[in-house]
Amino acid sequence: MNDWRHWVYLLQARKGKESTESKGVQQPIRFEDYNAMLSSSHALVHEGDAYEAIRRMAKTGGYFQAVWSKKA
Repeated sequence: MNDWRHWVYLLQARKGKESTESKGVQQPIRFEDYNAMLSSSHALVHEGDAYEAIRRMAKTGGYFQAVWSKKA
């Protein structure tokens, strides 16, 4: 069995948290940002659209789910 500490799973807004001039985040973190942060120590195993039961999660431009595995 694989050690659970070797895996990373994320379910996040694909384009990051929405923001406006008056509220929200200054710099949304997108899938590309997460992938860049993890790529030195983890390999992307799977990335795809996230679904709620049988329909695609569509708010904020959709959500992604991704799994990374720690590199050997």
